[in-house]
Amino acid sequence: SSIEAAQAITSCECEVINIISIFSYDFENIPQIFKKAGYTYTSLTNLNSLLTVAEGQSIITKEQVEEIKTWKKTITL
Repeated sequence: SSIEAAQAITSCECEVINIISIFSYDFENIPQIFKKAGYTYTSLTNLNSLLTVAEGQSIITKEQVEEIKTWKKTITL
């Protein structure tokens, strides 16, 4: 995981300023997990943005968006 990678870097006496990802599923408890581990986290984009664009361009339907959002709520980390 990215937290394990950051811990490995920290164990080599280097400072981790921020953990950055290109994409995030944006699960609800992610900010708390990173904060508890002592790291800040930034993502360039996330699932909600992707769904908004995909629906806006008629790539997926509103029903598919809702199905994905329902799936997202079932995930626990």
